[in-house]
Amino acid sequence: MSMQPELDGYEPHQPRRRRPWVMRGIVILALAALVLPGILITAGTASRTAHAACAAYVGSLGVADYDVRFEWFTAAGTGWHCFAVQGDREVLVWQMGLIPGAPPSQPLERPQET
Repeated sequence: MSMQPELDGYEPHQPRRRRPWVMRGIVILALAALVLPGILITAGTASRTAHAACAAYVGSLGVADYDVRFEWFTAAGTGWHCFAVQGDREVLVWQMGLIPGAPPSQPLERPQET
């Protein structure tokens, strides 16, 4: 007989290894479901704001066509870039940054060609 008679005959069972992985998967999916809509809404709002601001700014310069792009690694920096399009030539007229806002009230300094 052992020191703990109430445990005589007890055989420990093998721990379940699948349950923690399933729970981790559920938690990751739940976090993604909470965070992803916010990221998508923020990106969409920034895109619409950049297009509207660039259209207003380029229109005030008297140029008919424009292009807006988000660029990661450029000499002008990371963020939204507004280009005036004249024929097959694009001229960077405004580097809007990560969070685009209202166009400047006065034209910026000399535009950079790309």
